Amino acid sequence: MIAMQFGLSISPVASSPSDYEENWMKWARIAWNYYKPGNGVVESTGLHDAGKGFHQFTDWDLATYILAIIDAESLGILPREGEWGADYRIRKILDFLKSRPLTPEGIPYLWYSSITGKNATPQHANPSDSGRLLISLYLLKKHRPDLSTEIDYIVNRNNYRLIASDTEAWKTTGAFYAYYVALGFKLFGFGDYGPVKSALDWINTLEKAPKIDVDGVLLPKTGITSEPILLGALELGDPNLLYYANLTCQAHEAHYQRTGTYVAFSEGNTGLKDPSYVYEWIVSGDKTWLIRDPRGKVATISPIIFLKAAIAYHALFSTDYTRELVNYLMSEFESKGWDFSQGFPEGIDANGRLVSLVIDKTNGLVLSAAKHALSKKIRPRFEFSNIKVSETEVTLGGSVSVSGYVQNIGNKTANDVILSISIGDLQVSSTNLGSIAPKEHKLFVLRFQVPMTFEPGQAVLRIEVNCSEGSTGFLEMSITIKSLAPKLTFQAIHIPSMALKGAAITVEGNVTNEGEQDALNAKLLLYLNETLLKTEELGDIAVGESKRTSIEAIIPIEVEEGDCVLRVVLKSGEDEWTYEYIIAIGELQEELISKTMERVSSMLNESMDLLEKVEKVVEIKRAREVLSQVKETYLEAVHYLEAGNYNESAKLLDETIVGLENLNLLIRDELYGYLKERTAELMEKSTIGNITSMIIEMRGLIDELKEQDPVTAINSYIRIASLLDSVSNLMDEIKQEEEEKEDLTSELNQTKKELLAQKRRGKIWVLTASIFAFSAGAILAKMKHQGRRRTFPRFE
Repeated sequence: MIAMQFGLSISPVASSPSDYEENWMKWARIAWNYYKPGNGVVESTGLHDAGKGFHQFTDWDLATYILAIIDAESLGILPREGEWGADYRIRKILDFLKSRPLTPEGIPYLWYSSITGKNATPQHANPSDSGRLLISLYLLKKHRPDLSTEIDYIVNRNNYRLIASDTEAWKTTGAFYAYYVALGFKLFGFGDYGPVKSALDWINTLEKAPKIDVDGVLLPKTGITSEPILLGALELGDPNLLYYANLTCQAHEAHYQRTGTYVAFSEGNTGLKDPSYVYEWIVSGDKTWLIRDPRGKVATISPIIFLKAAIAYHALFSTDYTRELVNYLMSEFESKGWDFSQGFPEGIDANGRLVSLVIDKTNGLVLSAAKHALSKKIRPRFEFSNIKVSETEVTLGGSVSVSGYVQNIGNKTANDVILSISIGDLQVSSTNLGSIAPKEHKLFVLRFQVPMTFEPGQAVLRIEVNCSEGSTGFLEMSITIKSLAPKLTFQAIHIPSMALKGAAITVEGNVTNEGEQDALNAKLLLYLNETLLKTEELGDIAVGESKRTSIEAIIPIEVEEGDCVLRVVLKSGEDEWTYEYIIAIGELQEELISKTMERVSSMLNESMDLLEKVEKVVEIKRAREVLSQVKETYLEAVHYLEAGNYNESAKLLDETIVGLENLNLLIRDELYGYLKERTAELMEKSTIGNITSMIIEMRGLIDELKEQDPVTAINSYIRIASLLDSVSNLMDEIKQEEEEKEDLTSELNQTKKELLAQKRRGKIWVLTASIFAFSAGAILAKMKHQGRRRTFPRFE
């Protein structure tokens, strides 16, 4: 079982809480400076500039501004009310979106003027810009549900269906960019359109995709830069993007350890004439740490340490490397005399050159990072423990139970906690755990069936928990999914208990397919010890079908006398099932019968003792009837032996042995059914985690024992039944004690009220105190006695 948690491979950095919060708030306020009117926002329209002095913006940029307003308000930097408050700014944006010019097809234009609100170019928007705007509108709806109607109107006003279905348009994006923006389309119901679905499904191909070594970190061979990964991780908490954010952060750190050079690869402005904009690729095909211009040409410039990437990694993982990286950038900005009143610059290149352009996306990501970092201090966090899976090998269509505890190790109550289980990409079960307070453990038990559509083989079972506060946690383990298979069983009708050397024997029985698939070319092989006596072809046996078979064989002359093993082996393809019986071999029939009689007598007594023990657990009327018939047959065999009729006695002894075999099978199956019902009832009643986990273990053991020989299974089932009685009694006692404690507490509170009432009326002060002390002491003593520590039943 392998637990995975984002950031496990990167050690967290301890820091003073006050310094931590002070730094993040300082950085957030600097970033918000960019969005002040007259700096990065046009006062006359309330629309913002994509970069300082550049009075245009795309829908991607507009999304950045919307999220910056949400983050600033959440951090307490921006009030909701008042001039240039959050309400005022959002109103300006929504009014623009409700009336802005669109193309004749109803698609947004690529660029709009922040001064006029009109389109600045004739080109239409692409899926990337539209998807990011949809993400911001979705998050605005969550932040401000009162604006839902307006936001839905805006979404419907734009022809996003056309964009979602335009295969050619989606060729302008790919890999993590396409996945990130496709999430936006999915959030508004466009997830089933072909290009969107393909972009969403792409993420699932990465696990099996070829890998490339990036300074010791294995990453998929695809286009990887940090921008879309970090945006999706911070804004949506998407688990896939969080996972790759962790891996790319490790790659950055490993690169620094190898080279001694800081890196924070992303995309952005260079401050150079050519190229003026670059994409820094952590992975690009077979290359790593490669820089390209927007046309895809390799750019031979010094790598830029982009602040937005550095600070986003720091917010997510807070490692030694990310802290030193951010501190390096901040100290460089200060040493170069940067004016923070206008916001943050893009970054510093590897040669120490300041990239002095002030861009909305960098400052927006700083705000998003600050919100995330500070929310970690006051948010729920989850941890799993005592996870148990009933089956780690399961056939298609088979049932699996998963149980365990999820604990909130954060310092804020988690609300609307949803726990789900997935196999691969398919969710197979989920439940709402309600609220989980800090430090509280909550037990969960989920059951599901493995869908028939899965491919047999190794699969990842994922347990994931999410809450309304945005926290998430997961654990993964490997399970084996087996293909449907036949399962042939043999129920004896006649098995010889003895045989003379050289004599013919007959074995009769029913062969039944109890599996999930037809048994093809089935056959029965009869062995005496290791010697094959005979093979019987049974043909195909359908699921649920039963075939009666009779096979004759000759006992070899050379076999040694004494007890031998008669084996019935059933085969279908590579699958094989074996049933073994004891047969006495000799030369003198009278001696053989006498020895066999002793063995059968011992078997009969064992079955009688077993049935007596079982009847203390559950009554099986049919078993008593079968036992009576078996005893009669045995007594007849004794009668014929005494009369010298050896052949008839031998025949009846064979019938007795088969009868005992069937009796034990009947008892085992009845006990199995009883115990499964009993454990299900107790699980419904149980409210105590340790007890529920123990019952789940018992259910798994009950299933395992059914595959063993009947006598072993019956003895184990009797022991389990006794344990279940103890568990039931314990649960009743605990429930009774809880009720008594509630009554005693109520009595204590009532006494306190009465005495305080007397005190207010000026009655016997000293007596009041004495009575109260006596009452409280007596009640608490009783509670202490009745709250004694419980010892839970244990079993192996």
